[in-house]
Amino acid sequence: MLKRIETKIPPPMLAASFVFCMWVADQYFPRSVLGETVRISVATGFILFGALSVVLAVVSFAKAKTTVNPLQPEKAGTLVTTGIYQYTRNPMYLGMLCALLAWGVFLANGFSLALAILFVPVTNLLQILPEERAMELNFREHYIAYKAKVRRWF
Repeated sequence: MLKRIETKIPPPMLAASFVFCMWVADQYFPRSVLGETVRISVATGFILFGALSVVLAVVSFAKAKTTVNPLQPEKAGTLVTTGIYQYTRNPMYLGMLCALLAWGVFLANGFSLALAILFVPVTNLLQILPEERAMELNFREHYIAYKAKVRRWF
């Protein structure tokens, strides 16, 4: 069943659906007591880190002249292991996670934060694992060595 939807949902759309679900949770479940200054400061930190992660990832892909299209991982022409990819194998997804965490902190709702964290296993199943299979087929021992050296998320 899951195989049929692997790499079919664009990751930004998946993240947007989480944003919506987090907003719905915020409407129905109680908020925590976090001061506005704390909420905005922490949310801003997450957003800035997430945006930086995505920008650095896109720059690395552009330098390598390879695709950023997550719906066709088998078409990757280059294995990018430099720049931010020295620290995380999935900086774009990490950036989306940071944006979701920022939204959850801004909402000050524990249920919304739980949904943000749920983004990790859902993205692993629907996007990252299929991408990793494609990378192993395309780049064989180079990808396996890279995978052993660099963590999936952070």
